[in-house]
Amino acid sequence: MDWDVSIRHQAPLIAKAVRELTKQTKHTRAPYGLSWDVLWMGHCSDPPNLEDPHVIFDDPNSIALKDYHGINRHVSTVLEEGQRSVHFSREPLCTFAYAVTAEGAKKVLRLAMQGKGGAFDLMLLQACRDKVFECITVNPEVFDPYHPAEGATSEVFAADHNTTIDHDVGGAMGWTDNIKNSARCAALFGSTCPSVAPP
Repeated sequence: MDWDVSIRHQAPLIAKAVRELTKQTKHTRAPYGLSWDVLWMGHCSDPPNLEDPHVIFDDPNSIALKDYHGINRHVSTVLEEGQRSVHFSREPLCTFAYAVTAEGAKKVLRLAMQGKGGAFDLMLLQACRDKVFECITVNPEVFDPYHPAEGATSEVFAADHNTTIDHDVGGAMGWTDNIKNSARCAALFGSTCPSVAPP
């Protein structure tokens, strides 16, 4: 996983937007409020829709729209440059990074114990879509997988594709989709990773 070096500046903006979306105006010690079950901070896709309740806010560390890379480009048609949004989830896919409230965790465990729904992210997607859970999505996402340099095989990729692990996978700079200033590349290479795959 990777995120922007400015995550500590992004988080309060997202928290404020979540509280606004859920109309959590009373004082609470929970920065994001408690009127939700699952908060999708990293995902493959869950495009916002202007017809649904949403909160759009300025985030100077949001990826340039021309560089946005995802399953659904609808994000780039709803938002303007330097903006991010939160909205009630429609069909969130992939569990790159998510948060749960205490009540949300109980609901997730109760549902998972039934052994239905197949893959975990698909189980969550269905529960969010069907309003079994109260779910909120951040767009563009603020967590995304880091991709090793071309030809390098990570442990996860090796396991998924039954190939040999490349133990030098961290030796060359890769890229992270939709992250403006990669924390991983800043730490490992003292540089900013490209936000999309090199040509």
